[in-house]
Amino acid sequence: MDTHFNLGNALKHLGRLDEAAASYRRALQLNPGFAAAHNNLGATLKDMGRFEEAAASYRRAVELQPDSADAHNNLGTALKELNRLDEAVASYRRALQLNPGYAEVHGNLGNAYKELGQVDDALNSYRRTLQLKPDLPEIFSSLLLTLNYTASQSTAECLAEARRYGQLVSGKASAPFSSWNCDPEPQRLRVGMVSGDLCNHPVGFFLEGLLAHIDPARIELVAYPTCATVDALTRRIQPYFSAWKPLLGLSDEQAARLIHADGVHVLIDLSGHTGRNNRLPVFAWRPAPVQASWLGYFATTGVAEMDYLLADRMGVPEEHRAHFTETIHYLPE
Repeated sequence: MDTHFNLGNALKHLGRLDEAAASYRRALQLNPGFAAAHNNLGATLKDMGRFEEAAASYRRAVELQPDSADAHNNLGTALKELNRLDEAVASYRRALQLNPGYAEVHGNLGNAYKELGQVDDALNSYRRTLQLKPDLPEIFSSLLLTLNYTASQSTAECLAEARRYGQLVSGKASAPFSSWNCDPEPQRLRVGMVSGDLCNHPVGFFLEGLLAHIDPARIELVAYPTCATVDALTRRIQPYFSAWKPLLGLSDEQAARLIHADGVHVLIDLSGHTGRNNRLPVFAWRPAPVQASWLGYFATTGVAEMDYLLADRMGVPEEHRAHFTETIHYLPE
């Protein structure tokens, strides 16, 4: 039983999810009351996008270990993916009753509140998370995104919060690059794009409309997707890129070193603080000599190493340029 469970853990770590699920199921055949196996099977099914099955596994883990904050938190996460938000909130609250100092659960609860449109509750949950665990860039991103849906803070206060995020991620980049492998006078500019939305998503659709107009003799594109989604749109845009290099499973430092080794001249973020797959901390390592944010987010990233935000004068009027840590580079209408 333990051998099958441990094998499942190893296979999950390797990303061999079907095999991992099979190992956990074999362990459960031998011991149906093995709560940890139900939990880890749920985590594997969640990673596979099979959220109904994941929720069933987590629910069984909760039944076996009703006092486990982890189990309630995991169940809440599966329920949120199923858009059963009120049930997710109830699971997260139960987890916090069991462990009030569980920082990640406060963050997950904030995400559920945000989806429910309960903005003040979401902001309170994110701030509680950061009080307990200040070094969570992904929660800080959620806080910054959610601030755009409230008038409770001034523009100056929102900018100050974004700068604090930038200081956090810059502090984690222990040795940012100061020289680069790219040719300073290239015949062809190499441009990298970092995004979790190179798929059936508004960013993907807008990007698709642009890619066909880029001259590959002048500009070489390299994609750095940050999520595993591959759909029809993904397959349509892939041929426009000379390389497709997912950043999944890579630390921020590893991702930065990969991009730096590729000799990218300009690195473009297409996410800002949106989604669960933004990799803004990678930009704090400055893997490219020129870095810009575009398309996926409408406010400042707060990252000092992000040189530019690409916009037009309608998206960022002249009088709003001071609300950004980036230099606003206006594109033609």
